Amino acid sequence: MADLKSVTLKNVEIRWAFLAEPQTKGEYASNKYQLDVVFDKSYLDTINKLKNARQQVKDLGDGKYSIAVKSSVQPTVMDTKKIRFSSDDMKKIGNGTIAHVKVGQYTGFKGQVFLGLQAVM
Repeated sequence: MADLKSVTLKNVEIRWAFLAEPQTKGEYASNKYQLDVVFDKSYLDTINKLKNARQQVKDLGDGKYSIAVKSSVQPTVMDTKKIRFSSDDMKKIGNGTIAHVKVGQYTGFKGQVFLGLQAVM
């Protein structure tokens, strides 16, 4: 069994967040909780080591990169005082929100290891 790892990406930008309910609309609906994490080069090596080859890191230019991370179960979402967000509060998290995002490896399709969403602060 693989030694699964996790990391907290600090002060990253969130885009396209589906935290209160799974993303179920559109042609490419994943039916999972998800968000895009926008990060700088300092996290690039870490992300590349933890992700599956099928997961794409997009180069946004200006030293910024993004990756979509997903989860089948609702991630923990809390404020800096560790008070959990309600579903209504989770819906207010939008593009441009700066947060700490905990991502971690999990064993998925055919025993492959992927990088998934665990928590947001």
